[in-house]
Amino acid sequence: IKECDWSSDVCSSDLQGNYTVNLTVTDNDGSTDSTTVLMQVLDVNPTAVLNATPNPVVEGQNITFNFTGSVAGDPVADPLTNFTLDFGDGTPVFSTNNTSILTVDHVYTINGTYTATLTVFDEDSNATATLIVIVNDTVPTAVISVNNTTVLEGQNVTFSGANSTGYDQPLTYSWDFGDGNVSIGVNV
Repeated sequence: IKECDWSSDVCSSDLQGNYTVNLTVTDNDGSTDSTTVLMQVLDVNPTAVLNATPNPVVEGQNITFNFTGSVAGDPVADPLTNFTLDFGDGTPVFSTNNTSILTVDHVYTINGTYTATLTVFDEDSNATATLIVIVNDTVPTAVISVNNTTVLEGQNVTFSGANSTGYDQPLTYSWDFGDGNVSIGVNV
C-alpha cells in the first residue's frame, strides 16, 4: 500500500499483488486488539486506440496511423513502455520504445482490405486495437498521341499510348480504330 488519506479513509497502491493490512486498536488503558484483512490490488490494463487518415486510401498513397488515444491504465505507476503496429500487409511491423511517437505513416502498394493491429504495452500487460483499412485500386490514364488527325485515304498514321500512366505496371495497350481494325502495343 503506497499511501493512505486518513481524512477520507482511502488507501492506494502502485503495485499489483496481495497485501495483508493489519489494524491494531489501543484504548486509553493500553489494551489492544488487532485484525487483518487480505487486499488484492489488480493490474489496470492500458487502452489501445487506433485511427488512420485517409481511410479508405488509394494504393500508393500515404496513410497516417494515429494512436494518441492510447493510454496507460496508471500513467504514474505503470506507464506505457512501447508500441507495435502491424499494418496487415506483410511489411515489417513498426515497433518503438519511444512512447512519444504517436503517429506512423505507411503506404499500401496493393489494393485490398487489410487489418492493422496496434498493441500497446505497459510494464506488465498490453492492449490491442484493430482497424480495417480499405485500399482502393488506382485507375490508369489513357493518353493518345497521333502524328496527324486529318489524313487521306490510304495514308499511314502513327498512334502512341506512351504518355499513358498507371500505378500498376506494366500497362497493356489495346487499340480499336473504329473501322473494324484492332491492335495491341504502345505504338501502332
